[in-house]
Amino acid sequence: MRLHRARFVQRMADVKSQQSMHQQLRTLQERLQVEQNKKQHHHRHRRHDPSSADQLDEHDDGQQRRKSSAQLVMADAGGMIDRIEKENMRLRREVEELKAALATWKDDADKLKQDKEIATAAHHVKLRQAEELARDKDKTIAQLHKELDRVQGPPHGGGTPPSLLQRERRGLERSEDSPEEVAAIHNGAVDVAAAVQKAIETNAFLIMSAQQLGASLDVDATATRMALSNGLVTANSLRASPSVSSLKDRVAQMKNKYAQRQSEQVHRASEDSLRQSVSDSLYRGSMAVPPMPPGWEMRMSRSKGRPYFCHEGQRLTLWDPPTEENIEKAIAKRDSSVRKSVLHTPVSARSSSRGL
Repeated sequence: MRLHRARFVQRMADVKSQQSMHQQLRTLQERLQVEQNKKQHHHRHRRHDPSSADQLDEHDDGQQRRKSSAQLVMADAGGMIDRIEKENMRLRREVEELKAALATWKDDADKLKQDKEIATAAHHVKLRQAEELARDKDKTIAQLHKELDRVQGPPHGGGTPPSLLQRERRGLERSEDSPEEVAAIHNGAVDVAAAVQKAIETNAFLIMSAQQLGASLDVDATATRMALSNGLVTANSLRASPSVSSLKDRVAQMKNKYAQRQSEQVHRASEDSLRQSVSDSLYRGSMAVPPMPPGWEMRMSRSKGRPYFCHEGQRLTLWDPPTEENIEKAIAKRDSSVRKSVLHTPVSARSSSRGL
């Protein structure tokens, strides 16, 4: 049914179009017939009336003149239209070229803006890394100062050590030629020499670290090697930065400060060694054979309720009796921990120094 209906609708549309075409054709034929009749009537009237014929000739001449003038005007208009079209095409080409140039300039401007933003971001990153490195160096130097103060030995009061006074008050006596005294004197001299050597090495390490930090910030080519390889930051911009200038001033102050303290610390270490050797020589013959090495005393732990042994000068603490083997183990453990804490540098500081 649907197929037959579609065919029927199509056929009806064809019939209607044919009918409309026939109707238009008849209308045109009728108009043509009317025009032909009018023309024949004019010809007959012009033949019978000569005055009207002259008027018709003048009318025809006027129509021809108007027609010729209209043709001239149309020709002139056609030339003007051609010129206008050519000018329009030229202007369109210029507009397209200007649009292309403007797009190129916009791309270049965006690229320059992005490069500037990247360079600025990289510059700020480098400055933050330099500031973080400076803070890490300050922390390391403070830690080294603490370790240096701890390694330097007993307090600088100049009096008799409290442990020796306690031993003297207890009335402990020892012979001058006892093996315990010889071992204690030998261990004390070794400890003093080790403390002096450690203080000198620590001072040298502090000065070398400050010099390396100052050199890494003073040389622009080293400080900006990674940035220059990427084409992001120039040495002039890094040199003109106020943060880096202040950091250089701080490094210079640090170097001057530690250079002044070097002689004071060496002199102090020599005085400590001399004072300890004199105190050992003074009390070497005044005390009898002790149950423990000199400088060691037994105390009671309040938290655990058991005795422990301590040496205030060497800052050692033992739960077992202070025999030579236990003392050597404690000293080795303390020296290894001090060496690790002094020579250990954070990984972030090492990576930042390498990046700079």
